[in-house]
Amino acid sequence: MDYSCAVAIIGSGPAGLSTAIRLSRERVPTILIADTARCVPSAETLPPDAKRELRDLGISEDCLARIGVPCYGFEAKWGKSTPALHSTLVEPYGHGWHIDARLFRRALLGVGESVGVTVIHGRCVGVEKTARWKVTVRTERGVQRISSDFLVDATGRTASIARMLGARLRPLDSMIALVALLKPETPAKTVAVEAVSDGWWYCNPSPCEGTLTGFVTDADLARTLDAANASVWLTLLFQTTFISQRVRHQRESPVVLVRSCASAFLDPLLGDQWLAVGDAAFAVDPLSSYGIIKALAAGRRAAEAIARYLQGDGSLLSSYSRGGAAELREYMSARTRNYLLERQWAAMPFWLRRQASEGFRIASS
Repeated sequence: MDYSCAVAIIGSGPAGLSTAIRLSRERVPTILIADTARCVPSAETLPPDAKRELRDLGISEDCLARIGVPCYGFEAKWGKSTPALHSTLVEPYGHGWHIDARLFRRALLGVGESVGVTVIHGRCVGVEKTARWKVTVRTERGVQRISSDFLVDATGRTASIARMLGARLRPLDSMIALVALLKPETPAKTVAVEAVSDGWWYCNPSPCEGTLTGFVTDADLARTLDAANASVWLTLLFQTTFISQRVRHQRESPVVLVRSCASAFLDPLLGDQWLAVGDAAFAVDPLSSYGIIKALAAGRRAAEAIARYLQGDGSLLSSYSRGGAAELREYMSARTRNYLLERQWAAMPFWLRRQASEGFRIASS
């Protein structure tokens, strides 16, 4: 079957769905391609101020309560010898939420379909530009083709569509997370973070499956440590003094998955009748707790710019590009400040790489 629309969005994470929902509400015919094979983490944390964006999209507090449990802040052993609690109860929007990422995506997909977004479940296998965009999608029912006036890359950290079109993904570090799902000591209501010599650890409670526990470091340091080896990973975990208390009865070697969490940006982030949104435009360090808010807000700005462009006014596309560059600079400065708070390990390679005055280096590979 062939489809025609004004905007085709490839990717169904928060950024792509935010863009699709807002475009459809502006009566812009929109098709979203949702890769059913896409692997998403089992646990995410929504900070309190994400509620404003979600409410605008149609995700209520009651919906969040069905797919998550309250998050009352984060506890960090970072820059001090003892953990400090940063409570969200003093925030204007109240507590945040620990959510199951798959249920969250499903809720956003439901909102999208309810406002008229056409969702095609499959994998994009080709994109070409003639008079219009031609997108080829492989689905369970065979190959389907979509023609559109505008194209959105919402494929996440891979930025696979933009790179197909000639854009370059520029990494700013080589950070990875080595994660496993563990059984917690007791159900937790906060995110936990602990700095160590070669990076940092976190525990992020999942409402459904335990606690997502991860070791964040650079790829070369992980190879030196052999940290992807489950028994080594577990040994490193129990060398922590704070995080290990949350999972202290874990004895079996877990399944450890390796995920990129490098900071990176796309150059350029838009072109002739296309743009990138969310992590495809620029991806952030998980320490920032900024990823979902950034994705939802970027979807709002992208939808506004695209809708105006289709009406004959391209000025907001230029603003979208400038805003992305300014947001990246602000993020880089904030990230440097956060890493400068931890001085115990300042002479170690992981920390040295993040505590230079410019905060980032351009990775060579």
